[in-house]
Amino acid sequence: MENVFHSVLSFRKRKVESAPGNEWYYTTLEELKEIFEFVLNGTEPISELRKPEGNDEDYSI
Repeated sequence: MENVFHSVLSFRKRKVESAPGNEWYYTTLEELKEIFEFVLNGTEPISELRKPEGNDEDYSI
């Protein structure tokens, strides 16, 4: 879950580049709740995302 938060916040350009560590982000509790709820309710588990049967094309997630 930590990786999900880091990825989403980095994508949203919330990373604090001038911070002394590597895990500092500008965010709010509301934004973190929004990300958490989306992960719980809005996506399939990664294990469920796989190449469809009969398709030889490169398939990535």
